[in-house]
Amino acid sequence: MKKILCLVLALLCLSAYAMAESVPSKNTSDMVSVEIDATSNPDLPVDSGLVVLPVLEEDEAHATAYAEPIALCQEEIAKLAENVAQSEESAETSGVEAYFGEVHDSEGNVVVLSEALAAQTLDVFEFMPLIVENYEDTYGDVTLTFQFKTPYAEGEELLVLVGIRNSETGEIAWTAFEGVGIGEEGSVQVVFTPEIMDAIQNNMALLAVVSAGEVEEAGEQ
Repeated sequence: MKKILCLVLALLCLSAYAMAESVPSKNTSDMVSVEIDATSNPDLPVDSGLVVLPVLEEDEAHATAYAEPIALCQEEIAKLAENVAQSEESAETSGVEAYFGEVHDSEGNVVVLSEALAAQTLDVFEFMPLIVENYEDTYGDVTLTFQFKTPYAEGEELLVLVGIRNSETGEIAWTAFEGVGIGEEGSVQVVFTPEIMDAIQNNMALLAVVSAGEVEEAGEQ
C-alpha cells in the first residue's frame, strides 16, 4: 500500500469492504523531478532550452518567483479535500470527480475519471503548479517522465491532469492525458500535446495525477 500524507484518511464501510479517496496534504512538488529524453523527443533541438518545472514550494527562490501559483495550488488542494470529505459523508459520489468537474481529453471529449481508470475510488497523490518555458510549436508532442514521491507500479494506468486557469474568470479547465508507470523507481511517463504545452507556457497551470484507489477488506489498516 502506498504510504502518503493525506488530508483525508476516512474509511467508508460498504458491505465487506472499506473505501476511501486520498488527497495530498500540501504541494508535493518538492519530491518531483522531470526528464525530457532526447530519444523520446526527436523533434526537440538539443539546444532548445525547454524547461518543464514543477514549482517547489520549499525552494526560497521558487516561493518568491511563483508565489501566486503556489497560493492557487494550496487553495485548490483545500477545495479537493473538502469535496472528498463531503463525498465520504454522503457515500454517493466521488469527491475527486466532484472537484475536477467536467474533464476533457486533448481532443475535447469528456473524460469520466472513474470510468477511464475502471475504479470505484480515486486517489490524487500529486498536485502542483507547473511551468513551461522556451517551448515552440515546431517541437510537436513532448514526452515527459516524472519521478514523484509516490512510486507507481510498472504498467499502472494513470491520468495526468493539467489545469489551466482562466485569467478573467479564475476558473480552471482540466485536460486529462494518459500516463503510465515505468521503470524500477515508479516514474510516470506522459505525452503532452503542443496545445497544452502552449497553454501551460502562457497561463497559470496546475498538474495533478489521478490513480485508481485501493479497496481494502474491512478492518485492514
